[in-house]
Amino acid sequence: MSPYSSEMRSREEITADTNRKIKYTLELAYNHSPIYRSKFDALGIKPDAITDSESLAFYIRKGLRLTKEELIKDFRKVVMDYSNTIPITELWSAGSTGAPKRIWYGPDDLKRSYEQVMLSYNAMGLSRGDYVVNIFSPPPNSSGPLAQQAGIDMGLHMLQMGVQMPTDRLLQIIKMCNPKSIFAISTRMNQLPEEIEKTGENVRDLGIESLLTGGESYSKEKKQSIKSRWGNICVSDVWASTEASVMGYMDNNCNSSGMHIVENRLLIDAVDSETLESVGVGKVGIDLITTLYDEDERPATVLIGYSHNDLIKILDLDKCSCGRTYKMIEWPITRKDDIIHLAGQNINFRLGTEASISEHSFLTGEYMAIYMPINLTRTKPYLEIRIESRIPVSDISRNEKVELENDIWSNVISNPAAEGIIFSQSDAKIQIVERGELFKGYEKHNKPGKPVRLIKL
Repeated sequence: MSPYSSEMRSREEITADTNRKIKYTLELAYNHSPIYRSKFDALGIKPDAITDSESLAFYIRKGLRLTKEELIKDFRKVVMDYSNTIPITELWSAGSTGAPKRIWYGPDDLKRSYEQVMLSYNAMGLSRGDYVVNIFSPPPNSSGPLAQQAGIDMGLHMLQMGVQMPTDRLLQIIKMCNPKSIFAISTRMNQLPEEIEKTGENVRDLGIESLLTGGESYSKEKKQSIKSRWGNICVSDVWASTEASVMGYMDNNCNSSGMHIVENRLLIDAVDSETLESVGVGKVGIDLITTLYDEDERPATVLIGYSHNDLIKILDLDKCSCGRTYKMIEWPITRKDDIIHLAGQNINFRLGTEASISEHSFLTGEYMAIYMPINLTRTKPYLEIRIESRIPVSDISRNEKVELENDIWSNVISNPAAEGIIFSQSDAKIQIVERGELFKGYEKHNKPGKPVRLIKL
């Protein structure tokens, strides 16, 4: 069955297919992964004790799950024992929130990824023969290679840029290749129009019909900024990771606040971070993911009950306006690592900051935050949000600065009643800095690749 047609199946058909794949995937894990075998044995069960998603969820709560720490520390026990007999593509996570994770993709892992990625390509209107410029990260990072592999299998014509190059050279390539779509993380997509305009060109004249972003969470306001700068073309975001490939995707005709789960290859639920109990529809929980394989497939890496620590909300929607029946989750996705605990309040600095700075033309759109919790010498938590200015800071009026600060705090601290608590019990400030000085004093934290938005000290 084509992954496209699978999107339109009834809930009964999707559930039956999921349960069938669960059984086979668990047998693989038990028979060929030492770490999963030990977990089954510790619970005193065999794979046949689990017949559906409900019984799997029960045993995941009992300990039948893979953690990030185990994936890093016990990597050789996680991968299948036959992995040395199949071709392996090794990919790494960016490591922006800690040590990078290594993931082995065998031919059938790539097949699974291809079916997931292809759903996102189809949703944004791409088809065989379309030309795409892919500016996602090169190997060993995953976004570029997985996007390219799926493009090859689907029949796209894709140019993998690999590394960031001067804008004038990139512009030459775009004009020569005349791509239908450009792939890049949202930060780069937001920067390109201004950089291209400095060469005397306008992105609206390049004939680009659609954009694909992924690799970092971003706000609705930033998406609107990207869409406006590129001439109001289709901007599709994917929720994806090195470990699981594309997990969520959106169609231009979908609910603007939602994205579909790739139920053909992943079992995804939102659960309580402590109990791992499902929180149900309409409530926020952390993601819990199990990869699903067909009979006779031989993956190198299986994920059972794995969490990226992303905060997701499953929407109460039977069928999307686009016609797809796959479950939907709320967009944008919130990374739990972006939540800062400040004076007893949980705040999301990333989405709140982006929601504000996109409205101020004197800013570049770049930002970062420095967070220091209470310790033996610091009696108050410290938060500094740095915003990069497009013009000399001295040219920004006092009124503009005050307006910007009020905008940011009103979005970062979503509960007005919490403002007094935060400002009286913590050191919190907003700093507008000159272009290029975002990481001044913290240069060692400015890593290449995915932008670092939070430094926790």
